[in-house]
Amino acid sequence: MHSELQSPHPDYRQWLADIKGRYRQVQLKAAMVVNTAVLEFYWELRADIVARQSITSWGQGFLTQLSADLMNEFPGVSGFSKRNAEQMRRWVTFWSQLPPIAKQPASQWMDILWWSHLAKTPNACSPCFGRCNDTKRTR
Repeated sequence: MHSELQSPHPDYRQWLADIKGRYRQVQLKAAMVVNTAVLEFYWELRADIVARQSITSWGQGFLTQLSADLMNEFPGVSGFSKRNAEQMRRWVTFWSQLPPIAKQPASQWMDILWWSHLAKTPNACSPCFGRCNDTKRTR
């Protein structure tokens, strides 16, 4: 039989602290991989929504139906509400009208941000967006 250490040796405590730290790093890496994959999915879904609405005649209820179907299929996922679908559509429409921007190193931080943080950008930028379009037209 093994007996528990009465007073753990300092080397053991240091080794245990190292194991805990390494495990937490692995958890963080895994979470970042998952978050990146989810963000990529949402980015593709945004583009799909805009593309489908431009080539089909599914009507005004399209986003409501899509939202209901996805929430029914994935009940624990909060990102499929009608409001989110509208925000996704607005996001793609906003960014597709701007000139392309070269990828910056800081854009890597986007991989750890959630969609809800990004969804507010087109609304917040709407006043300046008109000015951006005016500036683009005068060049």
